[in-house]
Amino acid sequence: MPLIRRIRSFSLEKGGNTPAVALTALAEPEDREKAFAAGFQAHLAKPVDSDELVKTLLKVIKA
Repeated sequence: MPLIRRIRSFSLEKGGNTPAVALTALAEPEDREKAFAAGFQAHLAKPVDSDELVKTLLKVIKA
């Protein structure tokens, strides 16, 4: 089982809602869909702009 799916299987008290961003070289629309389906709250394709990364992390942490 992929790590993010395992994390999502935990209760909230055990960290099941831990913020997670997929940072990957896989940049096709279906890769983005797979990341969201697996439990990531955001998907960024490498190379990623540092400002974009920070904005995305802040958004995911505040959600």
